[in-house]
Amino acid sequence: MLDFLPVLDITSEDAILLAASLIIGMLISWLISRPRIGRRNDYIGELEDTIKSNEKKLKDQNKTLKEQEASLNDLNAELQERTELVNRAKEKFIEQKNRIETLETSQKNKDTELKDLTERVQEQDSTIESLRAELDQREEAISNLEDQLQELNNETSALKQEVVDLNDRTLQMISKRDSQIEALTKSIESRDENIDYLNKRLQEQEITVKDLNTQLSQRDTIIQGLNFQILEQNHQIKNLREEKSELDERLQKLITGVEEAETREAELGKTLQKKERELKTLQERALRMRDDLTHINGIGVKISSVLRSAGIDTFEKLAITKVDSIRKILEAENPGLLRLTDPSTWPEQARIAADGDWEALSNLQNKIKAKRD
Repeated sequence: MLDFLPVLDITSEDAILLAASLIIGMLISWLISRPRIGRRNDYIGELEDTIKSNEKKLKDQNKTLKEQEASLNDLNAELQERTELVNRAKEKFIEQKNRIETLETSQKNKDTELKDLTERVQEQDSTIESLRAELDQREEAISNLEDQLQELNNETSALKQEVVDLNDRTLQMISKRDSQIEALTKSIESRDENIDYLNKRLQEQEITVKDLNTQLSQRDTIIQGLNFQILEQNHQIKNLREEKSELDERLQKLITGVEEAETREAELGKTLQKKERELKTLQERALRMRDDLTHINGIGVKISSVLRSAGIDTFEKLAITKVDSIRKILEAENPGLLRLTDPSTWPEQARIAADGDWEALSNLQNKIKAKRD
């Protein structure tokens, strides 16, 4: 191995020293490069953790989007249910309307029947008046017959008196008078029979009048029953109209509910579109701002370059780095950097930035600025 030494004119001791120097240099080089390899492995592990965290956030966003789609589907189902309720209400309203029309037709028929009954009662009244007039005429005729009978009785008395007075007259006159008396007697008997017949007719007329009065009472009872039915039907019509009014109100409420549901659906659609645009904007902003350390209050382009050179090139790494370690890195690069900035809040800011909560980061930075002022 040391055959080349004579050529270089180096003694064996020098060769040993040279070999030892090479071995020591290699050991030093390996020791120096070992932390860098460890840092690279840590950096790779942190990158993998960041990728997993981003994948988890993406899954959460997908889950949120699915929940919003499910909510939209529920709203659509609710809208369909409201539409079915409106259709049912319309069908019930049509049924109630048909029922009211049927009841109105029945009411008209009842009015017609009542009118017919009224006309028939009026006809019966006219008939009764006619019968009464006829009865009055019969009574007048009977009175006349009684007067005639009285006259005949008077005449008979006169004739008897004449017979007594003329008894002394000729027998022919007596016979003639007897014949006249016999004829008058037969006439009287005939008149008596006529009077009996008229009395029977009068009794029959009285019975007929009683029957007519009974029928009239029955008609009055029927009319009262019809009036009661009319009142009940009017009450039913009133109830039906109230039900119709309630149905109209419910229908109006349902229509208002459907309109509100449609408005709400439109608003939710607009809100969903707005949220999607905001999510897209935040995602684009997150992509632009990802691991840009200059977004941390107090870190400029120079300090960001120093931190990246030290292996702190992401928000996650900066968040897990202790403040003292950051101070040592800055002091090693340039002690004057610590006079220009304060790294005490950088890990906290980096943690919020790593979570993507830029609004919270902005609020924290405003508080930091207010304290310094």
